[in-house]
Amino acid sequence: MIRKKIRVFVIEDSKLYQQFLRQVIESDNCLTVAGTADCGAQALELIPELRPDVITLDLQLPDREGSELLKEILQRWDLPVVVVSGDAEACEDAVRLGARDFITKMQDAEPRTAEQFRLLLKLKLKMQAEAKQTAPHRAPPGKAPRSPSVKEHGPAFSPYRKPAGEPGALNDRLIVIGASLGGTETTLQILRQLPDTLPGIVIVQHMPPEYTEAYAMRLNRCCDLEVHEARNGDMVLPGTALVAMGGAQLTVCRSEQGYWVRIGTSEKYGGFCPSVDVLFRSAAEAAGPAALGVILTGMGRDGAQGLREMHDAGAYTLGQSKETCAVFGMPGAAENLGAVDRLMSPDMIADEIVRYCSRYKKSEV
Repeated sequence: MIRKKIRVFVIEDSKLYQQFLRQVIESDNCLTVAGTADCGAQALELIPELRPDVITLDLQLPDREGSELLKEILQRWDLPVVVVSGDAEACEDAVRLGARDFITKMQDAEPRTAEQFRLLLKLKLKMQAEAKQTAPHRAPPGKAPRSPSVKEHGPAFSPYRKPAGEPGALNDRLIVIGASLGGTETTLQILRQLPDTLPGIVIVQHMPPEYTEAYAMRLNRCCDLEVHEARNGDMVLPGTALVAMGGAQLTVCRSEQGYWVRIGTSEKYGGFCPSVDVLFRSAAEAAGPAALGVILTGMGRDGAQGLREMHDAGAYTLGQSKETCAVFGMPGAAENLGAVDRLMSPDMIADEIVRYCSRYKKSEV
């Protein structure tokens, strides 16, 4: 699915931190370090030669102010810049000057802090590079522009508002996807291949609260589907996908108007919030045999029992195959419970979703 790696140019005066950033960036098979610079003069010399897709910029450089270098880069090249600095206030000032995003340097070496930094940096770099490739500040082809105030600050839909479009089979059906470790790219790989003519999709991806909105935005930029972070009361409309926000449990409900999501407690279930089990169990209750469940790569057992309940309620269930998983824990646990109808690669899962939905849509017309 990846045509070429995203080329990242790292501007950082500390050789040690350069090495750390290189390790983080190159641990992702979508990213590569095109080059590094430890001062502004070297950066300005190398950028036209290396032609990166995105730049990381430290604001404390030996030969000039980082903000001045940022201005010069933006004046000379149409390149997204992600600031990486220990000064949070300076980061925010840089965004006002034109940096696309920022991430503050780690203040401690706790494993959880380091893992969150790695995940967020890679996500931000991919988001900005892909936004550049798809004409930034414009909706991708085939998508109408949306109001940021609706998308980012409140519920996009009400459970009591009738879904757009004609009523029919698509509004009666539901697709739910659960994933954990390794799942961010796998879910993207699947969604990229799905048309916007499918039933609504709800996704639980184990992520900290501050990451899920950015992840949903990245999916939205890369897919034909309309994707956003779920808000309480959002309708699950055909051609759309909702990503559960980190730190809150999400359940699917049904009314006369169709499926909608409820954002509930922040308590963990089975160690997770949001929990795939919680989503899948609600799908079994709300949709029964009208649901399709997909469990992807991840450590542990979250989602296995919920998928079994979906399966017992008559839903069609798919799992990611062992050889394509980063960790086979979640699909493996579901398979052991007899919850999975078929184990498949991500590409085959996408094809099967389209095939299955096309089959039932024709049968109900």
